[in-house]
This record gives sequence, structure tokens and C-alpha cells, in this order.
Amino acid sequence: MTEKRPPERMRTMTYGNVVSLPSEDALRDKIKLQQARESAEPNPEFDQFIAEVDWSTLDLILAEIARKSGVKPEEMNTLGPERVLCKTAFYRGDEGMQVVGDYVFDDNIINLNYRYVEQVAQELGVDPKFLALQILINGKVNAAKRNALTIFNSQSAAVQEELPENQQKAVRALESGYRTSVLEISGTMEKPQQNKTDLNVLLNDAVIRKLGLEIFREYLLRTGKMDKDQMNRYLESYFSNRHFTDSGELVHFMEDLLGVVSEKIDMDKEVVWRAFVRGLFEPHAKVLDNPTIKQWFAQAFSPDFLNKISKVGSASELSRLLIEKYEK
Repeated sequence: MTEKRPPERMRTMTYGNVVSLPSEDALRDKIKLQQARESAEPNPEFDQFIAEVDWSTLDLILAEIARKSGVKPEEMNTLGPERVLCKTAFYRGDEGMQVVGDYVFDDNIINLNYRYVEQVAQELGVDPKFLALQILINGKVNAAKRNALTIFNSQSAAVQEELPENQQKAVRALESGYRTSVLEISGTMEKPQQNKTDLNVLLNDAVIRKLGLEIFREYLLRTGKMDKDQMNRYLESYFSNRHFTDSGELVHFMEDLLGVVSEKIDMDKEVVWRAFVRGLFEPHAKVLDNPTIKQWFAQAFSPDFLNKISKVGSASELSRLLIEKYEK
């Protein structure tokens, strides 16, 4: 007879800044980073791009925005150039769609598919370094909120006792900012069955995209890389490209959402936006369960609006729901 493993109790873990990890975790992180760096692809153009980024100015802008939003910069997970790697074959999703870059949570690194960045930049008719910078900034924003991520692992002892031999039933939930990912595991140990549910993915992404755009604009103006007219022309090309139309729709949705909430609750739009930014860097329970946030949405739309947008799967559907609720 196979001996059952003792059930695992509910536990909560909050990931801290990489510089303050416990020694064992720090060593594991160092090994993973080294392995990731060894698998990175050599690319002189990528190396030049990384060398030309003004990292201190970039981090200063992020810290200034954090303070304005009531977030302590020292509590954010801020990635430097050593954690931005070049990957020439980077794919995502069931369709195996090639992407220009992304933040990888497990390794705490940003991958840039620089060869593909150059290809897309050619389609846009822009300098690939500007496109790479925008992707890098979105990655840094995604990474910065890593400290607010909470993982819940549960395995009910009562349920486990009632299961047949070698069966399992557990739930793993990841909460960060506005997003929740729930993974339900069942079946046998040898053939587990998994069911994953993601909530508020697009609301979370909308805040990230708008914040990334704010940092991108400020960085280019502060460093003198572009003036406002050049930036507007670049962004027009960027948002009209097939790779980034969803990003444009998410930014527009966020702008419209801020406008509606601001008008309905009679509060300055900037104050409302800073509250949304703060929510991105706070533990999930403080955000969508916050009575103030709930009251804002209930007052601006309806009590069930938050629940409705949590399950939406496209940016265009988000905008449709917003218009529908606003017109009512």
C-alpha cells in the first residue's frame, strides 16, 4: 500500500526584492540567472542598445511616479541591465506566436527578441532602439510589481482524506495587482488534470500599458531622444501596427475608464489614475476588495461592473462594456 503524503496546509508567500532574498533563495536565484544568461543569444546591436539606455534616469522616473502614487520605490523589484537578455526565438501561446519580448516571472528577467524587434521596427519605419526601449519599460513595470505577488497553495485535509488512493485535489492561486490566476489540480499523481482560470488580466494589462507609456514619454523628453512631435508620430505608427493594436485599445480603454470614473465621482482624473497605479503595486486583497475602489466603480457604473470586466477576453470587449455601462 502506497503511503499518503501528509496534506499541505494553506500557506501564503510574498516574494521580496531580489537583493534581500534569504541566502538559500538568493543562491538559487543566482544560479537561475546564470543559466538564463548562458542561454541568451549574442547580438552586438542588442548589446549596444543596452549600453545606451540611461538606467539611472529610467529608474528615477519610475521611482518618482511610484512616490506620486503612494508607493515606496524601495519596495519595488527593480531590474537592471544584467537581467535583460537577448532571445532570438521567443514564442508564446498555443499558436506559437513570435513576440518581441516579455517579463519572465519565474526567472525574474526580461527577454527581448531583438532580431524580431528589428523586423517589426522596419515594418513601423522606426529606429528599433525606440521599440526595444518601449518593450523594456513595459517589462520593468511588470517586474516592479513582483513584490506584491502572493501565492496561495491549499490542499484541504478533509477533502484529501475522502479521496481514493493516489488521487489529489488542490488549488494554487497567484494574485498580483488586479490579476488573479487560479490553477485547480485533480486526478492521479501520475496523470494530473489541470484547470486554469485568469481574472482581470486585461484590466491589469491596461494599467501596465498606460503606465509604461507614461514612463516612455517622460524618459524620451528628459533625455532629449525625441521631441513631442517626433514622439506623436512614433506612437501613431506603433499603435497602428498589427502587433500593438491591442496595446493601443487597452491604453484608450484606461483613458476612457479614468475619464468616466473621474466625472461620475467628481474627482480629479490624475488622482484617480494614481490610485490605479498604487493598486498595481499592492497585494491583491488591498486592491479590488478596497471599499473605496468598489464604491468608485459602483457609483460610476454598477455594483457588478468589476465582476463583469474580470472575465473579459479582449480589449475591444472591454471598451464595449465600458460604453454600454456609461450610456446607461
